[in-house]
Amino acid sequence: MTGKVIDSGANGLLLVLLPLALVIMVVFVAWPLILGIFVLSLGWKLWQTYQWQQLCAKIDPLFNQLIPANQGKLTVLDISLKTGLDANTAKWYLDRKTNQYGAVKRLYQDKGIVYYFLTASALGSIFDDSDSNSDIEPAPVTATPLPSSTTALTATNSEASPSNHQTDSPQESESVENNTETITAPAPEQIVSELGEEISTAELTLNQSELAKRLEVSPSTVAKRKSEDDFPVWSQSRDPDGIPWLYDEEEKIFHPYQSG
Repeated sequence: MTGKVIDSGANGLLLVLLPLALVIMVVFVAWPLILGIFVLSLGWKLWQTYQWQQLCAKIDPLFNQLIPANQGKLTVLDISLKTGLDANTAKWYLDRKTNQYGAVKRLYQDKGIVYYFLTASALGSIFDDSDSNSDIEPAPVTATPLPSSTTALTATNSEASPSNHQTDSPQESESVENNTETITAPAPEQIVSELGEEISTAELTLNQSELAKRLEVSPSTVAKRKSEDDFPVWSQSRDPDGIPWLYDEEEKIFHPYQSG
């Protein structure tokens, strides 16, 4: 009975020692190969870290500009066009930035993969756009006539000189309009386009989406360029009527640029 117990204990010990001895033998024989694999893996990891640091130093400033300009929505094409990177490197960069910022990516059939970076600057750009839309909704888009001013001026002229009831010539009509400017609000100003055409633009205000539709560009393009010094020249070159536009920071609206 005791002999059977000893035999079973020896068999259990052999079952433990044999695999351990096999592992020790493999390590003893193949340790150069294992060490080489470890060194190569460590070197590859260090090389990737170095490449990432160099890429971030070059691309991060442009990446930080694109986030508020595109309201946090970026694609591989956006990064490639802005930085000149190839598609694979741009995708690798965006994937690592997604893990860093905790961003979300969605796959669309027409756009491919879209990365959503909801940073403070992106949210600020979205809120600015929504505020400008809400502020502009009740504002009139086109100029409205002022019949009350003309009526008041006509009544004043009729009381001063009854003989003026005759039909006015075009020259007399122009003089009446000039007199109106001294009594009431100024007449609609005229903006001269590059072709020399005079375009009435009084009370004409647009929000970012409406101006982007008029200029046939995306709202993100208007948001990116609205603070630049040459924005009036750029908008005039794309406007169908040749009107230069200017962004009002306080009102969050766009109105025709007046050089005077």
